[in-house]
Amino acid sequence: MAAEVRGIWWLTRSRSSGTLITSGCLKCPDPSAQSRTAEPNRVVTESITNVTCEVPMNNRQAQDIADTANSAEEILDAIIVGGGVSGIYGLYRLTEQGHSVRLVERGAGLGGTWFYNRYPGARFDSDSYSYAYFFSDILADEWKWSERFAGQPEVERYFNFVVDRFDLRDKIQLNTTVTSARFDTTNNVWVVGYADGQQAIARFLVLATGMLSETYTPPFEGIDDFEGVKVHSGEWPAEGIDYAGKRVAIFGTGSSGVQLVQEVAKDAASLTVFQRNGHWVTPLNNRPFTPEEHDHFRQNFRALHAERQRHVGGHNHELETRMTFEVSEEERLQKYEELYNAPGLKVLTSAFLDTLSDPAANEDFTKFVEAKIREEVGDQELADKLIPTDHGIGMHRPPKGTGYYQTFKNDHVHLVDLKKTPVARFTKTGVVTTDEEFEFDVIIFATGFEAWLGALKRIDIRGKNDESLMDSWSGGPRTLLGMGVPGFPNLSFIAGVHSLGGNLPAFSESHGDWLADLITYVKTNNYSRAEVSEQAAQDWTEHVYESAKPVLLASGSWYQRGNIPGSDGKVLVYYGGLPNWVEKATEIADSGYKGIEFA
Repeated sequence: MAAEVRGIWWLTRSRSSGTLITSGCLKCPDPSAQSRTAEPNRVVTESITNVTCEVPMNNRQAQDIADTANSAEEILDAIIVGGGVSGIYGLYRLTEQGHSVRLVERGAGLGGTWFYNRYPGARFDSDSYSYAYFFSDILADEWKWSERFAGQPEVERYFNFVVDRFDLRDKIQLNTTVTSARFDTTNNVWVVGYADGQQAIARFLVLATGMLSETYTPPFEGIDDFEGVKVHSGEWPAEGIDYAGKRVAIFGTGSSGVQLVQEVAKDAASLTVFQRNGHWVTPLNNRPFTPEEHDHFRQNFRALHAERQRHVGGHNHELETRMTFEVSEEERLQKYEELYNAPGLKVLTSAFLDTLSDPAANEDFTKFVEAKIREEVGDQELADKLIPTDHGIGMHRPPKGTGYYQTFKNDHVHLVDLKKTPVARFTKTGVVTTDEEFEFDVIIFATGFEAWLGALKRIDIRGKNDESLMDSWSGGPRTLLGMGVPGFPNLSFIAGVHSLGGNLPAFSESHGDWLADLITYVKTNNYSRAEVSEQAAQDWTEHVYESAKPVLLASGSWYQRGNIPGSDGKVLVYYGGLPNWVEKATEIADSGYKGIEFA
């Protein structure tokens, strides 16, 4: 007996002719629907009995259909999850190609990393003009960065400028947490569930959830007992934290920790820095942009974009083609001096070609940097604590500092080596290590993120066989180009696992363009489904692993989730570089998307 429920009726018409291509109820396709009329891609709710649907279903199934009918308003071409760098670009590109899109973001604002990481001192370590979009000359004409490495407030303003200037705001839904996404195999659509009980339907699900969006705090014993102010750098409140004149602790000395230490030390009564691993902190060398530099960027906008896309890491930096020991010692030392004092990430992106592949070359440069740090610190005992002993330069992403090492010369700043004296427990008033007890008013965790997978674990994503994405990846992620996944039709990532590490806007642009073209191809050819084959995913995943073999990486690198206890250490980043990724992606598209099965 048919259940008396209201079903979701969906129709898809050819954009050019208006001809009805497919139609049906989400649970039970009905041929009689082909004589019905409705606006393209709009949802029409009707009693199933009115269209002679005779599909047995239990009360739960009936309620699921009714709930979806009541909450969904339209069938979109794509739903993008995430309002950061990659999500905003995906929204622009898909919209520009004529696709109907909605972007949903769990936060109250846009920018992703640059919305949540509001802590004092947060700023770029990539050049401002390079860490930006290049899709329109308007961006060069109407936006001027104030500094070579812009601070968080300016970066957040930039992404909002882009959204408003290109009329994307009405396609964005903030304060919306996605909790589930299920692929409906009957109708080849994704049903996306929100925390408030609402749902949305789209042909494609695009996950732009970010590399560094899910914070990680070590499970210290008694951490909830602390009665003072406790905050993670990646969840810094908009109203800020009052730490002036107070006893402050900072856990972590990665990029966020370095930036925080420099700023917090200026106003705190005392600052205690708890360090697990030291890092090779080199000078940021920030400064304001000059009018002449603004003019140069505007006049050379297209050429600079092409230069960025040719760089292995997506930066506007010169690539060094020489090997370390091809040149004389005098030339090496001169090059090292230039790199050490170069702005931002050029210390690595313009280094000798074998710096991250030849252990001897890496050691040579590392010794030079170590000598520089020891000279800057002065106190050799303190330098011994600050200088890493478990990895060479570049094996972790190097933090950039502005007076970082000098900060530790202040009498009110103290360094605790957690390898020698680990934390025993937290208390109501502070922290006890194996050596000493500390009292604090404010504790800041700059302890990083659960890269890539953390955000995905928050969503119950289920493919065509009702298998969850995390179960499918129990042996490690499997993707094609870091975008599609076998068993999960019409699903794509932008800047996800198995994609590139480096300058995110450059990668997001390449991924977003490729995805927009794929969706256009699906619609133009009247397909309903695009799914990566198992073989294609296996081939790409093996290629990703091969790309990492020549690269010198620290075992604790967050690029391999080495900061997460119990991690399997699988490679999550494609180290082949941006030009190689673009070449392979173009080959796949030009072949009619070999490795993707259409239906």
